[in-house]
Amino acid sequence: MQLSSSAEELEPLVGQRDDEVANAIRVTVLAGGIGILGSAATELIVFTLDKIDADPTAFSETETVYCQCLLWIGWCLASSTYMLVIDRFGRKAPCYTLALIAIIAGIASTRATQVWFYGVAMFVVGYTLPPSGQIGFLLVQETVVERLRPACQIAWLMCYSLGLIIMAVLCWTVTASMNWRLETALWYLPMLVIVLMGIVFASESPAYTTRDKGSAATAEAAQGEGWSELRILLGEGLWRTTALTCVCWTGVCASYYGLSYSSENLSSNVYLNIILFSAVDIVSWGLTGPTLLWAGNKDSQVYGFLGSAVSLFLAAMMPTGSALEVGCALAARLCLNLAWSTVYLLIWRCFPPHCRSAAIGVSNGVARLFTSAAPLCALVPTGLSYSVLAALCGAAMVATWLLDLPPGACEAPPLARAEEGHAKAKAVS
Repeated sequence: MQLSSSAEELEPLVGQRDDEVANAIRVTVLAGGIGILGSAATELIVFTLDKIDADPTAFSETETVYCQCLLWIGWCLASSTYMLVIDRFGRKAPCYTLALIAIIAGIASTRATQVWFYGVAMFVVGYTLPPSGQIGFLLVQETVVERLRPACQIAWLMCYSLGLIIMAVLCWTVTASMNWRLETALWYLPMLVIVLMGIVFASESPAYTTRDKGSAATAEAAQGEGWSELRILLGEGLWRTTALTCVCWTGVCASYYGLSYSSENLSSNVYLNIILFSAVDIVSWGLTGPTLLWAGNKDSQVYGFLGSAVSLFLAAMMPTGSALEVGCALAARLCLNLAWSTVYLLIWRCFPPHCRSAAIGVSNGVARLFTSAAPLCALVPTGLSYSVLAALCGAAMVATWLLDLPPGACEAPPLARAEEGHAKAKAVS
């Protein structure tokens, strides 16, 4: 009788956990899928640049590269403009509206015959698509139960890297002889399908429903007093957290892309180069899960930056082009990916719902501003570039260590919390 009673009590809990997992998968696909498929906008140019240059109705390689720079400029401007106030409009509507605008602009770019039109289209894509993916990720983190958030983060990142591998393989084989205009348009179609499905089936973040009245009231009160989200972030309670978060994001972004520019000696084949780096990324994402369970978000980020700083410092001391240098560079990439997986999670822990998008906007804007110098790493000796990147990772490690989680945010890693829960249950019984 006692066993039967226990089984009956566990049945609703098992059903609830199944529902939570199903919801996590659904929202990760519908909202997180925008960021995954949106990689086509920034990565496809690597494979189509020669095709565009060879097209007599298109533009030169230099003109195309300048237009691609406008995409990154658009991203920076978005981070310093509407991302500061987008929290007022929830998560779902901004996410899918911006994604639709980006898709329209991306497909329009395939009809461009004049460089100014192509440049404007790329600017609009940069101004809308990356922020849409970031807001979608916030929607995932705020909708999924806390115990599944790290798993969703890892799954999202692994799918992103897997998508890059698939893109490289298809561009290397299937679409190698395809016209760049048709090829670009085809890569936007899967994202259009995800966006349309999300508009119909995705739900708004619980932070903007009646279940989180406290946060909504706080946001309304702040706006009613004439505060802006930027003023909240720079206010007495959050200015230090905002500044430290900017250092963390700058460290991971500048080091990640700087390492990519510095490590071209891995392969002269652009397709194989993307495949190798993405394969390393997937391995590192797989190692992230156990690390998060063991150390928690904050400590994992500290370890990630520490490992990157040490690996980059060692790479700077190795002969250029040697196997040891390549090995150290790959080790730094592994550790940087651990930091990538936690910067978003710490945004969720350190900032209230009504200014999380603004926090991402400020942090990402500052990071992209410094990352705009990352291409210079390809022009200087690797010893110098690796030394600078190692210093950035060291600064980001210190900034992470100095971060204070707000009252009520649990800092203990999941395994420690689980063991504590088992101990309390055992003591009660």
